[in-house]
Amino acid sequence: MQLNAAIFYTNYANRLYLFQQLAEKQIIDLTTNVGTSKNYGVEFDISAPLPDGFKVSAGMGYLRAKWGDVPNYINPATSQAINIKGLTVPFAPAVYGQCHARVEATTSAGYEFGSRATTSFVGRSYWDPQTRPTSGLITW
Repeated sequence: MQLNAAIFYTNYANRLYLFQQLAEKQIIDLTTNVGTSKNYGVEFDISAPLPDGFKVSAGMGYLRAKWGDVPNYINPATSQAINIKGLTVPFAPAVYGQCHARVEATTSAGYEFGSRATTSFVGRSYWDPQTRPTSGLITW
């Protein structure tokens, strides 16, 4: 059996943010210096071999990613400056996880066969600095 764990903390200054804007019937990518943010969390995973060629693994993580004092963020919808301090950083789900089950077999002729099933979960995340939600995503 194998167990892995990580604790992390990242303090960003002058964080860059990539966004898209519609201009003259085309979408353009822009990058702006948004300001400060702090990201911290924990991750762990475990994997274990089981009898008869089976293996399982699972992992989970918790992330907290919040903007620092960003008083002059320009809201693209209103063109007004707002402070996004304390709002969640985009594309940073609070929880996420995955689980894998795998089986392998070797025939008497020496051929190897295997099959794997995987599932994952990504919790609610936001797609812009103003914390507008996207829904959770489950993949099979």
